[in-house]
Amino acid sequence: MNDENDEFELTLARAAVGLDLPTLAVCRGMQVANVALGGTLHQHLPELGEVIDHFPAGFPAPPEGILHSI
Repeated sequence: MNDENDEFELTLARAAVGLDLPTLAVCRGMQVANVALGGTLHQHLPELGEVIDHFPAGFPAPPEGILHSI
């Protein structure tokens, strides 16, 4: 853990959102983006039970509107 690095990355993520700048977030980047936008992280998933919803209700509906080539 590095609080200085965390704050720097959160500041960058919030600045990108404020500038409406397209941003690719992968792995830790997705976690940073999530927290920067007010989300939460669960560090120990087994404590949450066997089934964990990690997508919007009804996802994907319709899949052709969500899934696409990159």
